[in-house]
Amino acid sequence: FFDISPCDVVCFDEIHMHSLHQLSKIELFMDEHTDKKFVATGDLCQLDPIENKHLFDDIKDLDVGTTEAMNAMFPNVMTLKMCKRVKTDEERNALAQLKQEMFDVKTKPFDALKKYFKVVKSMDKVKTLNNITFYNFRSRSVGKHIHGLSQFSRIISRWPYYRIRY
Repeated sequence: FFDISPCDVVCFDEIHMHSLHQLSKIELFMDEHTDKKFVATGDLCQLDPIENKHLFDDIKDLDVGTTEAMNAMFPNVMTLKMCKRVKTDEERNALAQLKQEMFDVKTKPFDALKKYFKVVKSMDKVKTLNNITFYNFRSRSVGKHIHGLSQFSRIISRWPYYRIRY
């Protein structure tokens, strides 16, 4: 595992993406390192971990149980209300409206997305570095396409990216 002896604080990012099994491992890790402070970040609206869907299909209130487990592990909660990823109030309002529409059961998610994003149906229309895809396979094909565009090849080659596997 990791040597955390030089650390005073350990942060678990995107805690809501961890399955119940992973949360139990995190809790054991925390119990073994009582001299450290632990914090977690996360989004309550995050999609559930895939592992939870397969292992716990028969549990009705899985979200409630998961939230209770996280609250027990991380009892101090701070809720951030303003998105700092966008620059203007107009962008913040559009983002808030998009979120509201995405979680409205009367709205089809794709219809909501079309109001805020340009939807392209062929790869030759993809000409920007900032793209959103629904499926992982599409994300890989868009990434491969973007890497092949000459105007971006020098920019992208400087960007390191990492993927952590459990």
